[in-house]
Amino acid sequence: MNKADLVAFVAEKANFNKKQANEFISIVIEGISSSLERGESVGLIGFGSFRVTDRAEREGRNPNTGAKMTISASKSVKFSVGKYLKERVQVPNNKEKNKDNDKNKKSKSAAKKNSKK
Repeated sequence: MNKADLVAFVAEKANFNKKQANEFISIVIEGISSSLERGESVGLIGFGSFRVTDRAEREGRNPNTGAKMTISASKSVKFSVGKYLKERVQVPNNKEKNKDNDKNKKSKSAAKKNSKK
């Protein structure tokens, strides 16, 4: 999916026209970018979180010549996937699997409660 696909998706789901959807997405991206630029983390519960990390200066090699070179320190953006998104991208039938897991969790907690009595 690229930005044009995302704009079309948001326009359809939110009942926006494509211009409004594009503006909305641009505002969201700007908000996330601005926060990261200030060194703040951005957390979207269930989706994931973005954070800025520092990369130390290190030694590397020029791939063409093999000569040693120093790679400057830099900042990088890391993304950690949230629980809901992680579950969504697992196996294709994960909805059925999640229902089974929920049933198993409920029966295990019921068994724990009964064993404590």
